[in-house]
Amino acid sequence: MTISSVQILSPPAAIDDPSRSKTTTSKLANKIALVTGASKGIGASIGKHLGAAGATVIVNYATSQSGADKIVADIRADGGQATAIQGEILNASTILD
Repeated sequence: MTISSVQILSPPAAIDDPSRSKTTTSKLANKIALVTGASKGIGASIGKHLGAAGATVIVNYATSQSGADKIVADIRADGGQATAIQGEILNASTILD
């Protein structure tokens, strides 16, 4: 099997520096990011970075409401928009109800 060349791209500056102020010129402005497992660990970090890059972040959590609320507060404190929604992503009816 042959692998073709891979181009390595640098992330946008806002992703590199979550404290950078958001502008309406951000590639993620007016976009919504649903981040599952966002109340802790890697999901929390991804949510914070997406918020810093201008996306409105939906912090999805299964059990840790306090963790999700903290991530939402962190995103908002950095000037981003976020909200927490509880639900098991494998069961869409828990999120849509």
